Amino acid sequence: MNTFEITIQRKSENNWPIVVEHTRFGELLPLRSEGTLELTAENFQQLTSFLGQPKDYGTLLGKTLFRDDARDAFVGAMRESEEALRMLLFIEASDPQLRTLRWEKLCAPIDGEWELLALNQRVPFSFYIPAITDRRFPPIGRRDLRALVLVASPSDSQKYKLAEFDVEASVNSVKSALGEIPCDVLATIPGAIGLPTIDELCTQLSDRNKQYTILHFVSHGRVMDNGETVVYWSKADNTVDAIAATQLLDRLRPLRDFQKINYSITNNDNHFRGE
Repeated sequence: MNTFEITIQRKSENNWPIVVEHTRFGELLPLRSEGTLELTAENFQQLTSFLGQPKDYGTLLGKTLFRDDARDAFVGAMRESEEALRMLLFIEASDPQLRTLRWEKLCAPIDGEWELLALNQRVPFSFYIPAITDRRFPPIGRRDLRALVLVASPSDSQKYKLAEFDVEASVNSVKSALGEIPCDVLATIPGAIGLPTIDELCTQLSDRNKQYTILHFVSHGRVMDNGETVVYWSKADNTVDAIAATQLLDRLRPLRDFQKINYSITNNDNHFRGE
């Protein structure tokens, strides 16, 4: 499979230099080109306003990245690839501005249109942001997989203009997707090991007799006007607990094994995605 790599380097003055490398199967040397990523304050404001519109967000982000030589190189790589073109996006620097962007929504010029890469099977897409943690963890094998699933639909959801959903059906759907991977559930249904609260989540993750490698959350959530993400979980009495993403991460970060856990969120509002 041919590979198309874009590396965003450390910021230089008002932009970020980028290096593009197109590696073709059977050839040792990649085709290399260079360019710049330019994002103005107005661009960042526009991206924030497009958070609930994935295609518009991704198109604006794509037009800042795929410019001039970088765009020509991508279009040429697509034209030459008889099979899928694997695209990799690397961000060298831990730049706070770039880390806040939703790169999973990135669009690219495909057949004359700006298409979401995450939905296009012709271009398997992944991006990498260097971890800022100083911890090292052993690799996780197939037999190490174990999931903790939290599903929250509090009893007073309508107070926050959130529609209640079928918790048991959601749990069954996640279990079906996990297949043979064992899992424990935090929810208000029979068989759950606890309630879907942030305290219970931390309690289970702190248990040294349990080794979870996957977290999956199903709940309502939204991005607030200030850019902060909020999830709506439950308190001990099953009423809404609005938890900011920063608060959640602050609670999870000190836990022993959190940074080697893969975690994802299923949202029921279509304008929130877990990071």
